Amino acid sequence: MSDSDIADIVAVDAERTIYLIGQLLPQVIDDHYRIQRRWQWKAKRVLLDLATWDSTAMQLARRACSGRLDERFSALQALSTHVLAPLGGQMPLEWQSEWEELGE
Repeated sequence: MSDSDIADIVAVDAERTIYLIGQLLPQVIDDHYRIQRRWQWKAKRVLLDLATWDSTAMQLARRACSGRLDERFSALQALSTHVLAPLGGQMPLEWQSEWEELGE
């Protein structure tokens, strides 16, 4: 799942958008810890821990948790961009390739 999946339904279905943001946010935070090679804290302490080493990520994660739906989605997109910056950002769509059939 990605933020582009959520972009398709933001204006159409608010409840589903909230659900998808709730599903994607922990994944993005987990990816951030893995990319930075940090030990992840218990879920209830993650935002406190993030504040000690990446206040930008903590602020974006907090904004993605509450507020107007469009603001939450924008914060999630910004957090995703922030997290993936060390890897060169999100993989462009044109880099994706279709599966090739294996020859016998």
